[in-house]
Amino acid sequence: MNIAVLLWVSTLVLSIIGFNKKLPTGLLVFILLLFIIGFRVGTIDYDSYNAIYSTISLDWSKNGFSWFVDIGNDKIEWGYALLITISKELYDSFYFFIFFYYFFTLIFKFYLFHKISNFFYLTIFAYISLGYYTMDMATMRMGLATTLVIVSYLFIQEKKLFKFIFTILLASSIHIISIIAMPLYFVVYFRSTLFWLIMFGMSIIISILGGGGKLVALLVSTILGDNFISNSLTRYATSTKYEGFSLFGGTYILLSLTAILMLIFRKRLGEVNKYNANLIVMLLFGIVFSITFYDFGIVSFRIKDLIVIPILCLVLPSFILIFEQKFFIFFMLLIYCILFFIAFGGMDMPYTNLLFN
Repeated sequence: MNIAVLLWVSTLVLSIIGFNKKLPTGLLVFILLLFIIGFRVGTIDYDSYNAIYSTISLDWSKNGFSWFVDIGNDKIEWGYALLITISKELYDSFYFFIFFYYFFTLIFKFYLFHKISNFFYLTIFAYISLGYYTMDMATMRMGLATTLVIVSYLFIQEKKLFKFIFTILLASSIHIISIIAMPLYFVVYFRSTLFWLIMFGMSIIISILGGGGKLVALLVSTILGDNFISNSLTRYATSTKYEGFSLFGGTYILLSLTAILMLIFRKRLGEVNKYNANLIVMLLFGIVFSITFYDFGIVSFRIKDLIVIPILCLVLPSFILIFEQKFFIFFMLLIYCILFFIAFGGMDMPYTNLLFN
């Protein structure tokens, strides 16, 4: 059986069983995920992360503090470099590093899922279904960075600006793209449904006209000149690794449908969970900009990965509480998760395991 399908079916079954609080289902799910993801080898980006681990050297005494550390012809964030350095001091093994990196990341996730979500087990199921797990499976830095961004949501809720900024900067030291989340502290004050309807409509129009990436490139070119474009934005815009999603394709339609659902049920969802009021506004922000930059693959994908998918995992289970037909809503959530699972290609990831390969 494909590893993604195995994870999907297993977490579904354990999530259903998990409604019986007498069973240690949470521990079973934790062990399952740790066994499958913590002992992985040969997944996407595995070789590149292995090369980073082998070649990186963090030496502030010689070079001083810098946000990025050189690794050959590329650079890596200092926070991730520091974690590698600590791991090498403890036990110099990439296998050891991967296992404990995910072990502690998963502990953070489980704590946050339990604290924020109405249904912990359904959030775990969404974690697999919506492809959030692929960040831990493949793009390791994004897996931890997104977890730290979720921590920052607690400080948004508590209105602790400096702790929020510190957490986002810490996440950015693992993956610089986390800096995209910095506006979220202020975005939550834009609560008007009309405002988000206008923003959503504008994002659709911009995408139909070709996408915001080209507009940004034109604006930056006008202000900073063509050299900046050719050396930076163009490299990402023409990347074949992040091609974006097709106009009115499955992903585009699912994100649009999600935005509409959140606008319709925002008030009721906010009543059943104190975090949802802020989370839904942040989710709308992420969807709007994912659609706006649909032509700018790396930007659209990173916004989706950093903001949209993790928040969906936290908010979707709340739908069960706002309707009387709970079984029907649970069934509809399954359909939604299946569609997302297929739309984002969650079943195509290569996988081998250190323990039985």
